[in-house]
Amino acid sequence: MEKNIAIILALNTLTILFGWVIYLAGVPPNTDLFIFAAESIILLGLISLIITFIYVFLSGKRNKLFWLALIVLAIGVSLTFFAWFIGGIVVLISLLLLLLSKDTFYRKWSYTTLIFLGFFMLSIVPPIEALLNTYSLIMDYGIITFSVALIIVGLCLLSKKTLDLEGNLIFIILSVSFFLLPPFHEIFRIKSNGSFGIYDTAIIITATIVYIIFSIGLIYASVRKDKIMKIIDEGYKLLGEGKWEDAYALFRKIAESGYRDAKLFNGIGISLMHLGKFDDAEVFLKETLNMEDNDFYLTNLGNLYYRKNDVDGAIRIYSKVLKRNSNCYLALNNMGRALMRKGKKEEAEKYLKKAIKINPNGETAKRNYSLINGE
Repeated sequence: MEKNIAIILALNTLTILFGWVIYLAGVPPNTDLFIFAAESIILLGLISLIITFIYVFLSGKRNKLFWLALIVLAIGVSLTFFAWFIGGIVVLISLLLLLLSKDTFYRKWSYTTLIFLGFFMLSIVPPIEALLNTYSLIMDYGIITFSVALIIVGLCLLSKKTLDLEGNLIFIILSVSFFLLPPFHEIFRIKSNGSFGIYDTAIIITATIVYIIFSIGLIYASVRKDKIMKIIDEGYKLLGEGKWEDAYALFRKIAESGYRDAKLFNGIGISLMHLGKFDDAEVFLKETLNMEDNDFYLTNLGNLYYRKNDVDGAIRIYSKVLKRNSNCYLALNNMGRALMRKGKKEEAEKYLKKAIKINPNGETAKRNYSLINGE
């Protein structure tokens, strides 16, 4: 298992376990110790959530909802100083937007929304009852039953899908975020009698179950990824040996299992490119960039255009790579090769010289440079 994933899982699990120790310890209600315990859960939980958020949302591809979510979150936090109920609802909405801001996860929005709505109802009913000063045990149990049913339906529908590391982490974020609400209610005395009531108990139990499910899923996805990445590396060795058909067969078998990964799709694209299936290769290489836009993958798309005799298209791609990374050896070499083909030998020489300077051991750039001078 990846070290960062192990740390994240350990921190979040510690939050859940610490919370249950306090919940089951029978700390006397309406005491400073009770409030201190609640504050401790919040602090530990926030630390674990921040680290998880950094891992999930500052790596990989996000859509425009990410920035909208941050704006809504800032507005929600600001509103809590003036109207805690409205501010809290806005903050919860920002959480949903954050969950849906991952491109790969946006496609599973219906499952996310169902589970979120279940927790959302459990969270907002207590403050609504506090504001209206109403109480009905029958209504409370009815709302709890309906909310839990929404979560169960969402989980059942989601069970038909295989989640990757990121997907499991997003649901872990969701479950831990709501797990922190009961101590939040007690700290700010929202529908509080100094101890955790039926709504808080429902949130604690349901959030824990959801957390356990996706923690197991995270471990499974992590182990599965480690095994698959070893196979993908074998495929890249086959590419290095020029065994395009063997590499393609290996990559395709992994893809047919439902596994999605930028490195896998890039390998498929390269295999298809060398097999002369340019249109199919372009589909996979562009999808690779949708998953992870980096210099290596983008340069491979340029290589495809070069092989399709679209030299101008290749030059545009290489220029884009070099604009954001002027020292990319692969793009420098391939730009030089493309310019040579256009008959622009002086420009080609400039790029190849820089490539050789960056990587003196790079034989490809040296070989291309020797062709310019007719050596």
